[in-house]
Amino acid sequence: MQSFEEYYRQQIIDEGKFRTALKGAAKAISPAVRVGALVAGGLAADAASYGAITNNNPGNIRTSPTNWNGEVTEPGEEFERFSDMHMGIRASARILITYGKKYGIDTINKIIDRYAPPEDNNPNNANYTRHVSNGSGFGVDEKIDLTDPEVLMKLMRPIFQFENGHKGAAKISDADIEKGVKMAF
Repeated sequence: MQSFEEYYRQQIIDEGKFRTALKGAAKAISPAVRVGALVAGGLAADAASYGAITNNNPGNIRTSPTNWNGEVTEPGEEFERFSDMHMGIRASARILITYGKKYGIDTINKIIDRYAPPEDNNPNNANYTRHVSNGSGFGVDEKIDLTDPEVLMKLMRPIFQFENGHKGAAKISDADIEKGVKMAF
């Protein structure tokens, strides 16, 4: 049986080969087909991050009955799509604000348990929690106010990094985060 490290190394190698093969044809292939090809190639995490950034949904918000401002999601899609990055960031901020107001969620541990529940095939919540804690400067069990825009701005970047990888999240500017969070209020 292959260890996780061996598997991960092979995925990196395969990803490089796959991307090189697609390089010339990438502009002729629609984003949906490219994401499908990445998933078929065994790179689901890369595909999710590609789709999230392309869909202006850096928080990887799944579709729901909520009618988001700026939503352009088509029926049958699994994840929300937004008209621009600010609207996707706004939706992520609104989710966290709701967690605080409606459910009394007030720590990173509680946020991640709700945002990425284990029953939703999220096996690495301990890593997610540590990443958000390290990136935001808040302790995992430190009480935080999710109705404070400054707190939300500190949480957004590490959440987006975990959801999309550092490379994907780097496509989101601090100004985008600030504008999206301010729009949530």
